[in-house]
Amino acid sequence: MIKQHTISILRSGVQGIVFLLIFICFCAESRAQGLQFNSNDSLLSKRTSYLVFKKDPPTFNGRLDISFDLSLWDIEHLGYILNITDTKNNSYSLSSIHFNNAQLLNFNIDSKSNKLQIPLPLSELKKRTWMPVEISMDLKGNTVVISINGQRYSAAGFNFDGAITPKIYFGKNEHYSDVPKMAIRNLRVSDGDKSYVFPLNEWSGKDVFSSDGDNLGSTDNPVWLINESYFWAPK
Repeated sequence: MIKQHTISILRSGVQGIVFLLIFICFCAESRAQGLQFNSNDSLLSKRTSYLVFKKDPPTFNGRLDISFDLSLWDIEHLGYILNITDTKNNSYSLSSIHFNNAQLLNFNIDSKSNKLQIPLPLSELKKRTWMPVEISMDLKGNTVVISINGQRYSAAGFNFDGAITPKIYFGKNEHYSDVPKMAIRNLRVSDGDKSYVFPLNEWSGKDVFSSDGDNLGSTDNPVWLINESYFWAPK
């Protein structure tokens, strides 16, 4: 009986250790995933570009919601985080700029007007410090609400059509080549009816897969953060 009791305790202990190791690995992987961008300190040909829907982008009706975690540590250069264009070549962008000793995120109707200037605390501008970003475009009400770390900013006076078939770029794109030092993870693009989730947990190649396993996006010059957890690097 004593021997069986001892074996039972050992088995429980081993199971507990295995569970703990699985939990630690899961947490490490979730923290490590993401896409880092080669920025303005790289050659133009080496800067990172991420096209969310590389072929036949879906049409979003009524609203377009884009959310992701952003790590930003560039306080020296202008750079474009996100660019959205529609089939009529209307272009909207979220950019980072350092001006008068303040760090700002600008949301623009490109070549027309600046709609929002969002201040960022310098304490948040650190590598691997993640800020949740939510962009909600009301395609019927012609308004945009942007939430950074839970703080909401809104603007009106847009001229949306009620629906949009967007080309969505992060980093270098067809219009702009300036890229800040940044990384993103946990991207979601949705409207009221459909949702596309991109964990950005790839470790090689240029293709980007949704959480459903669909090959929807493509990158140029990607730096996959998950490799920092699984491969040695010279220092």
